[in-house]
Amino acid sequence: MSEEYADNDNDNNEPGYTPTTGYIELANEFAVVRVRKVNTRNGARLEIKSPKLGLTSYFDPVQLESLTWADYKMFSKLLETPWGPGE
Repeated sequence: MSEEYADNDNDNNEPGYTPTTGYIELANEFAVVRVRKVNTRNGARLEIKSPKLGLTSYFDPVQLESLTWADYKMFSKLLETPWGPGE
């Protein structure tokens, strides 16, 4: 299920990053993320924000397209240790 959110959570945008859309929230029982398009000096990026974790990442079109090159097995392997190898 998704909902659109205005940029009302008063987050501090990265310098030079201008939002062009409101957030769209995607959630299930395991995770919540908000996504929106932002413009930068180097072109458009997709901002992906994890409000629960307080983490934000920005992806350019090539980075996003590279996700289509991978199959589900790669993502399954990634999720085995999402925070890296244990200590």
